[in-house]
Amino acid sequence: MKCLIRTVSIVGLYSISLFAYADSITDTYATGDTLTAETLNNIKSAVNGNDASITDNTTNITDNTANISTNSANITDNTSDITTNISNITDNTANITTNDSRITALEARYMIGDTGPAGGWVFYVDADGRHGLEAAPTDQSTGIRWGDGSNSDTEAHGDGLGAGEMNTMLIIANQGSDSTTYAGGIAANLVITSAGVDYGDWYLPSKFELNLMYLNIGPGSSNVGGFASFVYWSSSEFNGVNAREQSFINGAQGPSSKGNALRVRAVRAF
Repeated sequence: MKCLIRTVSIVGLYSISLFAYADSITDTYATGDTLTAETLNNIKSAVNGNDASITDNTTNITDNTANISTNSANITDNTSDITTNISNITDNTANITTNDSRITALEARYMIGDTGPAGGWVFYVDADGRHGLEAAPTDQSTGIRWGDGSNSDTEAHGDGLGAGEMNTMLIIANQGSDSTTYAGGIAANLVITSAGVDYGDWYLPSKFELNLMYLNIGPGSSNVGGFASFVYWSSSEFNGVNAREQSFINGAQGPSSKGNALRVRAVRAF
C-alpha cells in the first residue's frame, strides 16, 4: 500500500509539473525561453513571410529596373525630339533670314545707278522708287548669235518696258532646247544669288529697255554698268533673218543679221 501511494504521488507530481511547464509558455519569447514545436512553427511562419516579402521586393526591384530602362529610352527619344526641334528652329531661322531679305528688298527705294535687289545695276524706276528694272552686273556673253541659225520668225516683236520677258520666252520656245548657244537662252539661264536669295528671272531686254540701259547707266551717261564699247543684242525681232541691236559706242540702233556674234546683257524686273 505504501508503495502504491508513493507511486501515485510521483505520477501526480509529474503531471502537475507538465501542466505548470505548459502554462509557462507564451507568445513572447526572449533569450533563455524554452522552444516548443509551436514556437518553431511561429518562427518558421515569420521566416516564410519574410521570404515572401523579399521575393515581392525583388519583383518590385525588377519592375523598377524595367521602368528605369523605359524611362532611359524615353529620355533618348526626347533627346532626338529636342535635336529635331533645334534643327527645325535652325531651318525656321534661315527662312526668317531669307524672308527678311525679301521684305527689305520690297521696302527699299531705288534710284538710277543703284545696286538692285539681285545685285545688278538699276536703270529704270517707277515714281515711288520701289519697282523698276536692273541690268545684270556684267555681260553674259562677249559675242554670241541671236538665234539658233534657222532664220525662222519667232514672233518676238514686242517693245517697251517689260516686253523683253515675253520676247525671250517666244525665242526659246521657237529656237530649241539648247539655250546656251544663243542670246535669249543664255540671258534666261542666268541665276544670281544676292543676300541669300537666288534670282533666276532674267531675260534679254527689248529694244526700248536696251536703249534705257545705254542712256541711264551706259556710255550715254557715266557707264556705271561697265558696258563695253561694242554692239548688244535686244530681244526685239525685226524679221526671220534680222533682230534689233544697239551700239554702246554711239547709241545707234538697227537690225542686224541673227547670225552675228554680238554682246549680251540680261535684265530683270523688281
